[in-house]
Amino acid sequence: MKRVYVLRGALCVLTLALLSAIYVMSAQPADSSTEASLAVGRAVGGLIVPGYAELTESEQTAYAVKIDHTVRKTAHFIEFFALGALFSADALAWDLKVRAATPLSFAAGAVCAALDELHQTFVPGRAGMWQDVLLDCAGVAAGVAAVFAAALIIKRIKNDRRAR
Repeated sequence: MKRVYVLRGALCVLTLALLSAIYVMSAQPADSSTEASLAVGRAVGGLIVPGYAELTESEQTAYAVKIDHTVRKTAHFIEFFALGALFSADALAWDLKVRAATPLSFAAGAVCAALDELHQTFVPGRAGMWQDVLLDCAGVAAGVAAVFAAALIIKRIKNDRRAR
């Protein structure tokens, strides 16, 4: 089997897996979503706060609550960065030119961001926020830019090697 078909299939599977994960996280009711982000906050505290393990449980929870907004917004950015990167990699794997693939990859990610926030309006205790759509789109744009920058660098390296 040709490697390009394996690559295309793997990228499609990864993209669908990430879209599914985003859907599942957005489908969590508010209480479950809060507990998940607080768990991340506690893990971050354990990694970066000296003496965190010696804090009481309520102090650890207070720290997690304090950074909860940052944890949530960082998660939004990272998951949509990954989505933008995957959409871009998919486009390149299907031999789309960068000029066409860039806006197409961004548009696909932006549509997913808007649909994700719309979906959250139907979940108990959750709300769709236009600010999150903008943050998600920033993540998509950064992911798209990162993949195309990497592709450009790889292309230049290959051209330099051929020129030798």
